[in-house]
Amino acid sequence: MSLKQELQQLHNRLDSAQRKLDAAKGRGDQPMITKFTDEVDALSKKVNSLRGKQEYNVNQERKKPARYAVFHVRLPKLNKLTLVS
Repeated sequence: MSLKQELQQLHNRLDSAQRKLDAAKGRGDQPMITKFTDEVDALSKKVNSLRGKQEYNVNQERKKPARYAVFHVRLPKLNKLTLVS
């Protein structure tokens, strides 16, 4: 799984846990509040870790020497050159 996909999946799980936490707070269900608070914290740590990894990878790509594409262009032939002074 690519880093982007994994990050998206974690964001989805984090969003789901956050909604469940909000619902548990609305009900006043303390055991569920504790459970989802822990889950939100754990998922947030994973997301931040993956963001750091993603940033590191992007920076490594920037540090690589640029590979320039070489374009071969045919120039038109000039039969006579005239200099105007």
